[in-house]
Amino acid sequence: MSRWQKSVTLKAIRENKVRGFDCHYIEKPEDMVGTMIPFKPAWSVQYLGNGMDGWFDTIKEAQEWLRSWAD
Repeated sequence: MSRWQKSVTLKAIRENKVRGFDCHYIEKPEDMVGTMIPFKPAWSVQYLGNGMDGWFDTIKEAQEWLRSWAD
């Protein structure tokens, strides 16, 4: 695992401190722009380089996706 991958900790994701990415927990509908029907809480992660994003049920899923960017 690279140094960058090791830096993608659960704490870094919670605090939105993963370099090059925007990470947020969407707890309630008011926390997001747009709609999700039916709504369910999720982690939203977006790569700032090209706007590609992912939505995840758990923070561990988000961490795996983020770490895969270095593969």
